[in-house]
Amino acid sequence: MGYKEVINERRVALKALEVIEQNEDKINRELHGAVVVEEVKNTWKLTAIRRYRERIEEEMIEICDETIMTVDMHLIGKTKEERLQIYYLKTKADIYRYLAESLSKERRPPYIIQAKQAYKQAVNRAKLLQNSDPIKLAVTLNSSIFAHDILGKIQKAQKIVTECLETLSVEVAVTGLSLIHISEPTRPLYISYAVFCLKKKKKKK
Repeated sequence: MGYKEVINERRVALKALEVIEQNEDKINRELHGAVVVEEVKNTWKLTAIRRYRERIEEEMIEICDETIMTVDMHLIGKTKEERLQIYYLKTKADIYRYLAESLSKERRPPYIIQAKQAYKQAVNRAKLLQNSDPIKLAVTLNSSIFAHDILGKIQKAQKIVTECLETLSVEVAVTGLSLIHISEPTRPLYISYAVFCLKKKKKKK
């Protein structure tokens, strides 16, 4: 999980810089009117923010590229167990998603395509697993987040999670387990199942 902490630091930094840049741009527009000339757009503050953002983006791209190369060469390529291969595919897709959501708009398209392909692979291979398998649940959740946050396909995201919960409920009833979902408050309700937990039902006395 070390790679995720390093990447998340850059994600948080880029998000903060995006907000600061938007606020600075808003101040310029309020001071100079709706039509902002090029000279005003490129104030020293905005220039400094954008240069720092570019530097953080380059760092993030380098870290992500190295991590994906490691996953491809040393994990997916050398792991024979199907479940682990699916997990590593999900990891790869997640990293592409982080890039697609964090980088400046002009840099995002190739990572959106790569994330979409990796999630598609992971979802297709995860069909071999039981519905209650934690890896399959993680693949389902993260692919729905990708559909919602990156592709903007809200209905598709909702459908992915709804179908997952419906099939999972059937399996839970058969296996004698109970399903608990812990919602993530930062996301809409229908894709807020951040954690799927299965536990044994208590026997009635």
